[in-house]
Amino acid sequence: GERVWQEYKAAGSGVRMKDPLHRAVITVTSTPSYAVAEVSPDHLGTFEWEKVANATDTLVLDLAFADVAEVARTLTFHGRPGHTHALCLMTGPKAERPWAGTLDALAREFAARPRTKARLVVGPGARHAASFRKRLPLADQRVLVTRARAQADALAGLLRDEGAEPVFFPVLDFDASDDPVRLRKACDDLASGTYRAVLFTSQNGVTSFVGALRDSGRDVRAFGKALVGAVGPATAASLERVGIKADFVAKEHLGEGLAEDALAALGPVSGAGSERGSRVLLPRAKVARDVLPNALASAGFEVDVVTAYVTRSAESSEGARTALVAKLLGGEIDVVTLTSSSTATRLVEMLGPEATAALARTLVASIGPVATKTAESLGVAVGVTALTH
Repeated sequence: GERVWQEYKAAGSGVRMKDPLHRAVITVTSTPSYAVAEVSPDHLGTFEWEKVANATDTLVLDLAFADVAEVARTLTFHGRPGHTHALCLMTGPKAERPWAGTLDALAREFAARPRTKARLVVGPGARHAASFRKRLPLADQRVLVTRARAQADALAGLLRDEGAEPVFFPVLDFDASDDPVRLRKACDDLASGTYRAVLFTSQNGVTSFVGALRDSGRDVRAFGKALVGAVGPATAASLERVGIKADFVAKEHLGEGLAEDALAALGPVSGAGSERGSRVLLPRAKVARDVLPNALASAGFEVDVVTAYVTRSAESSEGARTALVAKLLGGEIDVVTLTSSSTATRLVEMLGPEATAALARTLVASIGPVATKTAESLGVAVGVTALTH
């Protein structure tokens, strides 16, 4: 959406309409001109369509998907030619391919296709927007998003920004810690200044632990003078969103890298250069690699590994699984994303005996070397491994 909006700004200028009744008189200041409006379902009847229909060369209307056909008919009723070029962009979490055609065809095509949200572009800008999308790096690539439901939208938005069409199939979900007593004690100990450092290995770890901290009646001030380390920039960004600046981010975005940088930042446990305490807190998933706590323990630190959240398999019907296998085998999915080792394992399990053959028909993209290694151990060929994660 934002990329398309930038295209409109480059093409012309106009007025954004957001008054309570969604009414506006549009001032045309250049050609080709555009105007952007939000059309509330409750105010379709009060919107001044007779003024809007032909006020500018290009109209950009944000509206409910179910209203697309009615709005197309209304625009033609008020004088917009039925052969006017139109582009419909689906903006909800289940967005499909952009639709391009004319206003008359739009009214017919969308008469019985309810969805959530849409952006309707009418006029010359529709052609510009469509051609602009075709020039994006991932234009028309269908990308399987396997992240948990709560996290899928963020990745999908990034993919859409590059022209891709996300296909949602979550393979994992997350539950609260199954050891809340120990998690609460870790919050208490942190607030009392017990820990010399707190290390985070995932965005989920940040979200879950800070949530537990707040549930205990505290906020991020409880971190006090403890050093805070992050496994990578995405985890560091999650910390910043809750008001915590990481003291260090692993140069190598793995448990091994975080261990190396943490030991360098902490210094020796005792003797010259030592600071208070030798306890380190590691809030993480219940099931995770032990390379980080083992490295710290070998250096003499006392590591409290606390379950901040539990990863489990997402619920999925047999019909959904069968449909996904068919799409993969049929070449309908261009890219499959693996955002963790657990994601790789669970996806292969869900696809069943046909997993290797199905995934061989697409490009598999992994978040990092650990996930790649897991996937390859399961017989999946990985074509892309992210350097930053």
